[in-house]
Amino acid sequence: MDGNEKSAQIIRLPLAAPVRLRAAMRSLDAALAAQRDSVAGWKDSLAALRAATGGLGQSLQDCNGTLDGVRAKAREAHAVAEEACRSADRLVAAATPSAP
Repeated sequence: MDGNEKSAQIIRLPLAAPVRLRAAMRSLDAALAAQRDSVAGWKDSLAALRAATGGLGQSLQDCNGTLDGVRAKAREAHAVAEEACRSADRLVAAATPSAP
């Protein structure tokens, strides 16, 4: 073997059928217990994910509301800047002497 291969472990089972059955039942019980633990952990993870995504949704809604306010203020500032530009153009035109 090169170290990447796994070797199978041979489990010697007792010869008597009732003893083999009890051993198999114990193994099955252990596997079911491990599966129950795994499912419980998975459910806990789903609950945590649900809580995290619920909070994220609210944060995104808050952010969207803030951006709406910023958008409105930017439009107002743009309108004021355009009016200031037009006023400056009028002042420059008024201060420039007319050509004879």
